[in-house]
Amino acid sequence: MVHRRLVDGKLGVAAVTVGRTARPKAGGSSAAVSSLIGLMAVVGGVLHLSLVRTLTPLAAPVSVDWWVLAAGFFAAGVLVAHVTVRSESHTVTLVEVPLVIGLALSSPTALLAGRLAGSTLAQVLHRRLPARKVAFNLSLAYVETVIAIVVYRAILGAGVPPRSIGLIGVLGAVVAMQTVGLGAMRTVLDLTDGSRPPGWATLVSTASAVAAGLVGYIGAALLWEDRRLAVVIVALGALLWLGLAGTVRTRLRTAALEQVGTLGGAIAGLDRVGVAGQALTRARSSLNAEGAELVIIDGNGGGERFQLDADGRLIRIALDEATVRLLPRSTTDPVATHRYLSHRGYRDGMVAVIPGADGGPKGMVAAFNRLGPHPRFRPGDADLLESIAAQTGLALR
Repeated sequence: MVHRRLVDGKLGVAAVTVGRTARPKAGGSSAAVSSLIGLMAVVGGVLHLSLVRTLTPLAAPVSVDWWVLAAGFFAAGVLVAHVTVRSESHTVTLVEVPLVIGLALSSPTALLAGRLAGSTLAQVLHRRLPARKVAFNLSLAYVETVIAIVVYRAILGAGVPPRSIGLIGVLGAVVAMQTVGLGAMRTVLDLTDGSRPPGWATLVSTASAVAAGLVGYIGAALLWEDRRLAVVIVALGALLWLGLAGTVRTRLRTAALEQVGTLGGAIAGLDRVGVAGQALTRARSSLNAEGAELVIIDGNGGGERFQLDADGRLIRIALDEATVRLLPRSTTDPVATHRYLSHRGYRDGMVAVIPGADGGPKGMVAAFNRLGPHPRFRPGDADLLESIAAQTGLALR
């Protein structure tokens, strides 16, 4: 069995990847999600055939080919920021930059071809998404792009893209596209686990979409004057992406720290069942783990395991002495951690020992099978689990 060991030297929480297949997660309705994919494709097709197909390219001094747009959409699909909610990932991109340039300087056919080709390459070759997620994302990209073209052309009318009416058309197209995208995301979350992206993620996504649209508008205006100014567009896009990635990363970390930081107050005065429930809920949420479990050792050699089911209900399981002996007794023992995680059948996980009043172990808390596009726990996640274990230990004393 091949495995990887990762030990945080500062806090000594052992995180181990084991060579087991992840346990299947209870999902939502596959048929309902497939129906949503089909609905988006049909709506996009109807609008395309009835409204977009007859549109002609705008008169412009420069024309951007579909393959150039495809390269832009590929870059936008690779340079993304993820906000993961349980098993679903809300991806924040700068796709509006190439889209707005295409609206002003390409034919509708070239824009659609560039978006679908670039997005497909990014999702299949780089992100390696499952087939159903690729189908969902491409159907959404299709209907978003068609709606953006319809709204943009309706507002622009006989106007010229680089002028003020062009900016209004860009903002209208971006708002329409963002509305469709967020609506589709909420729907697919309702069909799977019923969760919601945090409010700040929606704000960041909307703000980044508007900012990317403005960069695209500036880029189209620059190319209108001189195609050699394309380097300025690349520089502006790079700066915008760095700001977006930094904002999302910082906000995710802050949200996780807030959840863990308020645990002590939430569990003060609760019995062991209440403590276990709160600790497991915070561990699973802050670490974006598929599951978490907590074991409390009693004075007779046995113990009790607490874990959450797929619906968040607390399950209690009595443990005998033989099972308790398998528990890691130190957060700095990756061998024992690996043995325990392998015994439980988890492919990836972290374990932190709950300290007792006498200095020995009172039990342990574990998080396993990280969800989202980065399916391995990172060293910084160990800090959060260690804090949860320490606060749990204080509440149990």
